[in-house]
Amino acid sequence: MTTITVGILGLGRIGTSVGLALKRYNALKEAKQQFSVVGFDSDDAAAETARKAGAVEKVFRHPGDAAAN
Repeated sequence: MTTITVGILGLGRIGTSVGLALKRYNALKEAKQQFSVVGFDSDDAAAETARKAGAVEKVFRHPGDAAAN
């Protein structure tokens, strides 16, 4: 099974929702690939909320770092 890293730039409502949807997909038995989700947001509170919700595995402090892989 292939693992794809997805970087989400902006972890407000929409970015967090996308991250959570990818995590739900990972739990499906018929999933053809797995997603590793990382993110960035200039608002530290939004980034921490997304991390605590499980939408992202790691939060980066610079957008280039989240998009690097």
